[in-house]
Amino acid sequence: MNRFRPQHRRARCLQRASLVALAAGCASCGQVALAQTASPSPFPFVMPWNDATRTVTDVGFLNPAPLTDTRRVSTRNGHFYDTTGRRVRFLGTNFSAGANFLSKADATAVAARMHKLGFNIVRLHHMDSPWAQPSIFGANRDAYSLPNEVIAPDSMDALDFLVSQFKKNGIYVDLNLHVGWQMSAAGGYPDTATLPEYTNGLSYFERGAIAHQREYARQFLTHVNPYTGQKWADDPAGALIEITNEDSLLGRAWDGSLLQYPPYYLNQLQTRWNSYLRVKYGTTQSLKTAWQGALVGPNLLQNGQFASDLAGWVSEKQAGDYSTTVEPISSTGNVPTGKAVHLAISAIGDADWKQQFQQSGLNLPGSEPCTLRFWAKADRARVVPVYFGQDEAPWNSFAPDVSFNVSTEWKRYEVTTIFQGATPNHSRVVFKLGSATGDLWLADISTQSGSSTDIGSQSLENGSVLLSEIDGSPRARDMIDFLMEVERDFTTGMYDYIKRDLGAKSMVACSQSSFGGLGGIVREARMDWVDHHAYWQYPESLTGVWDINNWRIGNISMVSSTEGGTLPYLASHRVEGKPFTVTEYNHVSPNDFASEALPILAATAASQDWDGFFLYNYHSDQGGWNLPYASGFFEAGADPTKMATMPAVALTFLRGGVPMSKSVSVLTVPRDSISSLLSKDKPNNMWDSDVLKRWQNAGSNLNDLLSTRMNLRLTNGSGAITLNRVLDTTGQKKFLAWNTATPESALLTVDAPTTKSIIGFLGGKSASLDGFSVAMSPTPSNFATILLNSKDNKPTASSLSLLLTALSRVENQGAIWNATRTSVGNNWGTGPMVAEGIPAQISLRTIAKTATVYALDGRGARLSIVPSTLGAGTLRFQIGAQYKTIWYEIVAR
Repeated sequence: MNRFRPQHRRARCLQRASLVALAAGCASCGQVALAQTASPSPFPFVMPWNDATRTVTDVGFLNPAPLTDTRRVSTRNGHFYDTTGRRVRFLGTNFSAGANFLSKADATAVAARMHKLGFNIVRLHHMDSPWAQPSIFGANRDAYSLPNEVIAPDSMDALDFLVSQFKKNGIYVDLNLHVGWQMSAAGGYPDTATLPEYTNGLSYFERGAIAHQREYARQFLTHVNPYTGQKWADDPAGALIEITNEDSLLGRAWDGSLLQYPPYYLNQLQTRWNSYLRVKYGTTQSLKTAWQGALVGPNLLQNGQFASDLAGWVSEKQAGDYSTTVEPISSTGNVPTGKAVHLAISAIGDADWKQQFQQSGLNLPGSEPCTLRFWAKADRARVVPVYFGQDEAPWNSFAPDVSFNVSTEWKRYEVTTIFQGATPNHSRVVFKLGSATGDLWLADISTQSGSSTDIGSQSLENGSVLLSEIDGSPRARDMIDFLMEVERDFTTGMYDYIKRDLGAKSMVACSQSSFGGLGGIVREARMDWVDHHAYWQYPESLTGVWDINNWRIGNISMVSSTEGGTLPYLASHRVEGKPFTVTEYNHVSPNDFASEALPILAATAASQDWDGFFLYNYHSDQGGWNLPYASGFFEAGADPTKMATMPAVALTFLRGGVPMSKSVSVLTVPRDSISSLLSKDKPNNMWDSDVLKRWQNAGSNLNDLLSTRMNLRLTNGSGAITLNRVLDTTGQKKFLAWNTATPESALLTVDAPTTKSIIGFLGGKSASLDGFSVAMSPTPSNFATILLNSKDNKPTASSLSLLLTALSRVENQGAIWNATRTSVGNNWGTGPMVAEGIPAQISLRTIAKTATVYALDGRGARLSIVPSTLGAGTLRFQIGAQYKTIWYEIVAR
């Protein structure tokens, strides 16, 4: 199972707001954590924020500058190319929120520095978010909110100038349209307090949201940048456009959150649902025939009609209080059979699950649909969540929670679901009571195998057929097909509007391919390219809401992951015949092993023949560009664990330092089978994806990532998913190797002619590649990222100019870790950042007759000569903290 933890946008936004204030005050922190951990002679290593000097660490030559019409990007044969026919790979980062509106002086300096480090694209992200200061709508957002937000002239001017500087320095932009904009009461939208954040899901169908998105795109793309003299729609710097970030209507159906939209919005979707069904079935009777199902077997619950009082039922009260009384049903008419249990909830706790009415010890089926039915009423309208899961540790859930809107009249409720991984005789069904005080009655509760299709008095003729839960039934398959159609209509409509009506020459994607699972793959396969996101060791809140004082990370190296960490998850979403990018990626700060992130991703992306990846994030604030430390989880612009590896990463990926694998693995997915698959085996929530699971079920493993290019192929028709490998017969060398036998010895190596990498737990051991070996002394972490790259694109043994990058832990001075080294709370520390030295003996085979090794400063300028010996075709030298660097230059003659 993939260990990637999907990011939560709310957490990221709230932590940024907290850290903006924190960055100004952290100089008062008093301790140096590296000293506490007895690290080997930590030393400051500062990479100036505005450095553009021409040193050996300058890899700007990889990216043509400036960007003229000859550099306009289009797609061909599944990749990006410019007008000259040159293959374009993107090595990017994100500017978020206020960072897009920096001063002209800062923009000039930052763009030049980024060109030096090898960046050739920047994703313009979160410009429209309410927490951005300023946003694209200005510093005073409310002044631009009616009826549709108007782009603020000051913000647009700052962004125009920034893009002109990017263009001058060979850096494209990826324009993100809808990211953080959300409906507001000021904009005339009702019931906005209960809408999902950033209108996720509603972006695809809500009339006002679509009108806003079109108007916002029009204001951008028809605007003329005074610093370039071109409309945004025409500018070759505008390589990419994303329509809506991390967004899926289909994904909202997994956990039932779609059905929780307020009536004003849900009615719009239900009207379309009934129109869809009328086209497909014509009449209610035809629909009922198609949806016919049956419940089979006995009630899996005991005493569901309470004939034996409360036998079989358990009341659990971890907080609050409630009483239970079995009562006769006094009402007449449409009422349940048997007796009812009256649950009088007098006090609640801080979570709804801390009061439960449940039945455990159940033997629920684990692979076929099962239907829960019950009757309920309450003294006032309330939500009743129901949970299905283990009745013992580790208390796993077998299906997403389902919430029912219970009214004051008796009504029957039901849900069909599949209990994935249900534990025999240790399953339970739980009614969660702790959301509100009051009186609730339950009656005639049953759980049976099979799916129910009872739609009662609902009819197509009067447009009253309700939207469905995703429960494995024929009705659910129709629901998935319908939601995929709604996404298709929005996506193709926005695409045509951007490309045809507004004349944009950019390549367009809708959202990230994982959002919607296999349905997201279908949606994005219609676009110009396919995109994805992933994070390793994403910070986790300890309180359920974001709190800068209460969070943790795993602080584990991805090299130790026996499952490949984030990489199989990413590779599994690459669609055959389409360019593939990863526009958000990070091993977030603070992390002892963060230096592994970009080198591993670069080698994988080159071997897989991807078309781009982007670090999230370079910066998020309008100011503070000169801060010499990491001021937040995602702020990487001053962090050497990311920036010092960039020259090596650029040489590895942009120049193809790791050759493309000639072997291919292809997962073939019939389009017409997708709705059936997703109705029975759905992801957990919008943030989840089922695509990697489909690969694994077909027999894929980590070796596919290391030895083949992974491609997902969509075909017409129906049938089973199949995996086919076409293996290289030319004898191509395997360039990537990953040893995960034990966590303390985990090592990933890259052994290509111009690129050598040794990443992992090398302390006290040695590793040898073709013509390059490293013997490292023990350190407290024993971890190292060691990268050797040829600057002149010759094999390392014949190269006359090489860059060696060697680093391990780098962190803020004064950062105070907790005892388990999983959090610094709000004690982030200050700068300059300090690095551990890597004590190691380097041996390099070379044809050179003479060679000199230099220790370099944070600009890549020579600090001192490192003693070395050259004999019998091998250059040997020792590196370590005494040189106060993580960069070494090797000059041969």
